[in-house]
Amino acid sequence: MRYLLDTVAISDFTKIPGNPGVTAWIGSVDEDDTFLSVGVVAELRLGIQNRSVNRHGIDLEAWLSQKLLPRFAGRIIGVDPMVADVWGRNLHFLRAAGRVDYVVDALIAATARVHGLVVVTRNVRDFAPLGVDVLNPWTDE
Repeated sequence: MRYLLDTVAISDFTKIPGNPGVTAWIGSVDEDDTFLSVGVVAELRLGIQNRSVNRHGIDLEAWLSQKLLPRFAGRIIGVDPMVADVWGRNLHFLRAAGRVDYVVDALIAATARVHGLVVVTRNVRDFAPLGVDVLNPWTDE
């Protein structure tokens, strides 16, 4: 099985200690089977611009540029025409449901669907209506 990590999942790596369920799960999978969406990278960048050091004293800029991006080199998935098509459909569906603030979630779900990936997130509710498989290592769902 291959996995697409949501922003909340990858952000758990900056917490000391991280969630035990997430730590156990990431230790149980082959890292080469884990991927990021460019949307996650954008959300991380936005968060870093808003706050350069987290509450644990971790330099988030260094974490992103020197640790995370090199660690996922070759496993960060961009937007191609197929992903863009599904993303647009997801956005239409979400907006029709009154959920206009889920642009990146719609992109992550589109990326997962096109590439046959399971979304790893704590926010199961946000992804469930988008028709993708979801894994919540915080609760083993």
